[in-house]
Amino acid sequence: MAEEEPPRTAPRYTVSQDGVVITPEVWAKAGDDDARDQLLAASMSPEEFAAYKRGRQARDEVDRLLSHPPPPAPVTGPTYWMKLRSVSAAIRPRRRLTFWYGAEKGISHRHVDPLRLTRVRRHWYLDAWDLDKEAGRLFRIDRMAPPHVGDRLPDPRPVPHRVPPDDFRAQALDPRTRLGADLVLRCQEDDALGRLPDVDGILDPLDWQTFAFTALVGDWRQLVAALATVDAAITVRGPDEFLEYLTRAATRLATISGRTEEDVR
Repeated sequence: MAEEEPPRTAPRYTVSQDGVVITPEVWAKAGDDDARDQLLAASMSPEEFAAYKRGRQARDEVDRLLSHPPPPAPVTGPTYWMKLRSVSAAIRPRRRLTFWYGAEKGISHRHVDPLRLTRVRRHWYLDAWDLDKEAGRLFRIDRMAPPHVGDRLPDPRPVPHRVPPDDFRAQALDPRTRLGADLVLRCQEDDALGRLPDVDGILDPLDWQTFAFTALVGDWRQLVAALATVDAAITVRGPDEFLEYLTRAATRLATISGRTEEDVR
């Protein structure tokens, strides 16, 4: 697509299939906050831009994504969890989510219908329907600036069983190499994302305090150890193989602690 001419007071930017893409080089040439704001405002609605201007974290994250080269992104901390909470809060009511997203060439502004969250090797990913490209897309949370949660989508698409994943995530979540267990977590939205540390899986909000979590582990021992240390209301739905393993583990621990099998029940 041909390059568009921006306002004279702003540096040049390029337009691609991802929309307005701002490169690190262009960002560095913008000499002050006003020039940089003009770059961002070119592809944001007035409401989105006003929300961006109000949020210090959003501006800091855009700076981080456009530094050259970008520093390693934290996968914990207040800003990271704030982004996760915003995404999670938008999934259940199917609210439009907009955010700046960092990729190889720079950042672009995305408009998506959020579907589910997936965790792979301590990284959270958002499965979403890209409203501009009309295609399923995958977004890594640490490459996302704090999102703007908009209105409910008037006619949301049915949530597909799976959104086509990238090669890395497909390999990491391959059921042929991972054991999967279906869990239900009952907790507040802010708490659900921090449960089951270091356990990969797919998180689906069911209602305002109930989440389905498909845990994917290398062996059942890893999941039993995680469940034993989590203070949350969790129900294991299956499979039977894991339920049997969990029962044997509980009986063994009860024996070690001197309790009887009836005490465990």
